Formats: sequence, C-alpha cells, structure tokens
Amino acid sequence: MDENNEPANTTTLPLIVGIGEVLWDILPTGPRIGGAPANFVFHVNQLGVDGHLVSRVGSGPESEALVLGLSAKKIDPRYIQVDTEHPVGRVHVTLKDSQPIYQIEENAAWDYLTWDIGLSKLAPQTNAVSFGTLAQRSPQSRATIRRFLDETPARCVRYFDVNLRLNYFNREIVEDGLKRASILKVNETELAEIGNLFRWGSVTDRIAAVIFANFPVEIIVQTLGSKGCFVMTRKESFHQPGIPAQVIDTVGAGDAFSAGFLCKMLEGKSLREAAAFANELGAFVTSHGRLSLTALIRATYAQAVKDNGPYLKSHETYVLIPSHTSHVTHHIYFAGVNFNNTTPCGATVMSNRPSGRTRFF
Repeated sequence: MDENNEPANTTTLPLIVGIGEVLWDILPTGPRIGGAPANFVFHVNQLGVDGHLVSRVGSGPESEALVLGLSAKKIDPRYIQVDTEHPVGRVHVTLKDSQPIYQIEENAAWDYLTWDIGLSKLAPQTNAVSFGTLAQRSPQSRATIRRFLDETPARCVRYFDVNLRLNYFNREIVEDGLKRASILKVNETELAEIGNLFRWGSVTDRIAAVIFANFPVEIIVQTLGSKGCFVMTRKESFHQPGIPAQVIDTVGAGDAFSAGFLCKMLEGKSLREAAAFANELGAFVTSHGRLSLTALIRATYAQAVKDNGPYLKSHETYVLIPSHTSHVTHHIYFAGVNFNNTTPCGATVMSNRPSGRTRFF
C-alpha cells in the first residue's frame, strides 16, 4: 500500500469500511475470495456506497491473485497491506445441509494488520465501520482494529458483526467489541453464545436488556435465516419476516444482509425498511450466489448497449431487478441509457432515477 495516499473519499457518498480478514475460501467448487469484511465491502459497493476494505495479504502469487480479484470486483486495494513474512489467509469451507463449516488456517497475513499513515487518514473520514472477532484473534491485528475504531469520529456507526468462529474468540474480545459498538449483529446462535459466555442466560430479551444497560450499543440485529431477522433497540423490538428462497449457498449471505441494513440506515431509512431490504439482499445471495447480482446487471447493460447504443451514457438511469424470491424489487443505480425496456434477463431499465445515488458500472 502507498502510505502517502490521500484519504479515499472525495465524493459526498458515505464512506463505509470493512476491517479484518481477507482470504481465499477453499470451497468444493474451487477457491473464491472471502472473509466477512471483504464480502461486506463488495456488497456495499454494489449498492452504490463508497466501501473500502482494510486488511493484509502475503507477497506470493496467491496474494497477488487475490488483490487482482478484489480490484476486478471494484474493491479498491489501497488499504490492503502486503506482508513479506506471512502467507495469505486460507479457509477450507465444506457445506453440510447447506450450512458452511470452516477450517481456518492460522498465522496468516491478516493476523498482522499494522497501523500506518493510510489508516490514520482513513479513520477520521469513516461514516460506518464493520468489524468482528475473527481478525482479533492475534494481538497485533486486535490492537490495530481497536485503534482504528477509536480514531473514527463520534458520529461513526460501529457495526460489530461478531462472527464467532471456532475457538477464535473469548470474553475479553467480545466485551471490548460491545464497548466500542453502536450496532451489534448476531445470527441465530451467537446471541445465546454471548449470553452463555457472560453467564447472562440464553433468553434473547434478557441478554438484550443486559447489553443495553451496560454498553453503548443502540441496536441489536439478530438474523434468523429464512425466518428473517429480529431487531431490538432500547425503545422497541420487532420481527421482520424473511424472504422465501431456494438455498443454494449461504456463504456471504450474512455479509450481504449487513451491507444492505447499514447502507439503508445511512440513507435515513427506518429500521423496518432497512431490515426488509437487508432480508431481501440476503435471500438473493442465498439463492443466487455473491456474483449473480453483478452478472445480472452486466447482462442488462450489455443488452441495453446492443439495443439502444445511441442513447448510451446520455442520461442517468436505474435498473429494477426482480428478485425471483419475492415481489420486492432491487434498486441498483448506474449511468446508462435513456429508454424504458424489459430485457431478456428480466430487468427493467428506466430513465428517471427516483432518488438516491448513482452507481457507475
């Protein structure tokens, strides 16, 4: 990384950071770029927000391929540090009943995330940051992540996606994360695990009450798989129903959920609106995979170019992509063509953008 880089955000878009591990997921179908922060930032960028990944890779061919892969996914690699002594991270993933089982290699480059001038410039600009427990398994990365959180502005949303993995967490790491978090995100089992870790019991309402009474957490979001999510604040709680979806691959679905929820919150949407959108995005990823949304947009754009070339880039447009899982529609913005047409892949391109930001593909 060039330590003399100027701060990344030169636009009015919110700047969202995912900090922690980036690695190769070694799946039965082959290697795929992974790590919760990387997945999260990928989806943040897909939603038209300014997302940046902070992590560390090795110096060999595998690391070079990973960085090139990130760039191909429109993830800016300027905050990806290069480690000449430790290898790129690798996680062996197997699926059992459509759920991932992880074997995480130790002593990886992302265990040695280091504070530098680039991070010192990035942190004060950050509007929201997502962090977890896995990348804090080593003292060095733990110290760097905590310093980054401490140097973000007071208005920054600190999204603690705990991602409890194997034995790579303890009470001290979880407690420190709760002390720094404004939003806590957990899955179906993690809230009970936290309750047991602190001897708070396993009842959801009881655990939430203790957290709200003792930590600065303002919102707790519990994902419930196909059943949707449960959102709790100091004043209210509600269940947002899930989106029926054919389960093909759940890897990264929780990260897509987090990106959708946080981006909608920063847009000023209500918690219910943010939760509904997050459920929809998570369901889409579960039933289509992490790259399908991009592939669908590109197919739409290619068809638009073919059919309406003279209008290309003449107007701001947006794409309405049917979910295939419900009647809810994805809103993906980009600069494109001035026409109203339903393409063969089922996406409608329209010329008058209703609101929000433009995403350039």
